Amino acid sequence: MSTEAPVTKTSNKTKNANGRGSTYIVTKANGKKVRKAAINDVNGKRRVKTFKTKADAEDWLAEQRRARELGENTYAANPKMNIADFLDGWLISHKNNVKPNTYRCYQSVIKNQINPAIGKVNASTLTPKANPIPPCESPPTKANGTNTAATVANLSRIIEPPIP
Repeated sequence: MSTEAPVTKTSNKTKNANGRGSTYIVTKANGKKVRKAAINDVNGKRRVKTFKTKADAEDWLAEQRRARELGENTYAANPKMNIADFLDGWLISHKNNVKPNTYRCYQSVIKNQINPAIGKVNASTLTPKANPIPPCESPPTKANGTNTAATVANLSRIIEPPIP
């Protein structure tokens, strides 16, 4: 048996705290060195981006950390999708999970209240603090011309994030 002390590795590099992201140098096939930055987004997905300088990489990491702390998603699966298209897909995916009357209610609210007001807004621009309801010069009205204050109240309840 040997009584040698265990070997420990030392490094001059400082380690970022958990969740702070990391930067590292990568050598491309052509021999050029680039800086990469990596961080987990608000959904836990690892995001990696390439930069020319360490300062640019650090700035991007700081921006990503700020967005994550605010609960913002900085990446969209389909950045060109509008709210109407997203809700159509959501409705189809939930059809078999809810009762028929609940489905009809969801369908009605989406078709008659949400889509006319904000259906054309780009879904990737939404954040918890965003208010996508466009300003209107006159109150929203039904097809027969009656005022729909309840519609505005429903939209506000749907769009407002829950208070913790």
